Order: sequence, then structure tokens, then C-alpha cells
Amino acid sequence: MFEKDLKEIDNLKNQWADLLSVEDVYSEKWNLYYDVQFVYDSNRIEGSTLSLIDTALLIEKGLSAKGKPFVHHLDAINHKNALDFIKTKALSNTALDEAVLLKIHETVLEHNKGNAGVYRRANVRITNTTFLPPNYVKVPHLMEM
Repeated sequence: MFEKDLKEIDNLKNQWADLLSVEDVYSEKWNLYYDVQFVYDSNRIEGSTLSLIDTALLIEKGLSAKGKPFVHHLDAINHKNALDFIKTKALSNTALDEAVLLKIHETVLEHNKGNAGVYRRANVRITNTTFLPPNYVKVPHLMEM
């Protein structure tokens, strides 16, 4: 019985794959969809109050959401700019080195000039986890490894 179900799933997956061409998967529409979803999810983790629709309208049309903090709009815009930067670097086969990582960080935190593009200067904790990030003093050395 289980093998029959797996074969049916494989059959449906193959039918779905046949309907999508490579051009469809890498189309501008699909890229925009994934960009919006990625920006929304990433900023939501950080506490953004923008909804998925708010994020889409901001990225696609430049429309801000009434009543939402301005900084949440900046976060989404900066995150999209960083994502575009990453794609550009990936397409040009640029090495992912310290300078590129700091530029990504600078782009994401563009509105936070004191912290953008530099290593953190304080210890941090991640809520709801036992993981303890390294001491901030060690971060530059760890990044060289």
C-alpha cells in the first residue's frame, strides 16, 4: 500500500515538473515572489509588523503601509537591496569574503549608521534557544578563519 502511494506521489511530481519549464521557474515573476517571501520572513523574525501584503506592495510598488513603523519599511527595503546585491555577486562568481559579508551587513543596516557594516560591539543572546553566540571580542578573529 505504502509503495503505491509513493509511486502516485512520484507520478504527480513528474506531471507537475513537466508543466513548469526552466524559464517559468526562473522567471521575473517567480523571483519577485521568492524575494518578497524571503524579505517578509527575514524581517518578521526581527519583529517587523509589516504583513506579507505590506511587504509585497512596498517592494513591488513602493507603497508604504499606513500606521506601520517607518523603520520596518526601511528594514524591508534594505533587505531587498541586500538580496539584490547578493544575487549580483553570485552571478559574477564573486568570492564570499569578509568585505562582501560586511557590505551585505551594511546594506541591511543602512539606516543604522553606527552598526552598519561593522562587527557587533556587544554580546548578544538569541531568545528561545540555548545557543550562545561567541563573545563580541572574538568575532573579527573568527571571521578570518
